[in-house]
Amino acid sequence: MIGPRSLTEIRADRIRLHLSALHRDARSSEEEALITSLGDKLLDGPPVSDGSREDGK
Repeated sequence: MIGPRSLTEIRADRIRLHLSALHRDARSSEEEALITSLGDKLLDGPPVSDGSREDGK
C-alpha cells in the first residue's frame, strides 16, 4: 500500500490535470508555450505552506 499523499501533492496533481486539458485545447504554438510556462512557474515555484500570498496581502 502506498502511504497517504500530502495536500501539496494532491494539488500539484490537480494542476497538472488542468494544464494537460488546457494544453490539449491550445489553438496555437504560442498558447502551448504560455501554458507550459505557466505550469513550470506553478509547479516549480517556491511553496507557500500556509496558503498566504507571498506579498502578505
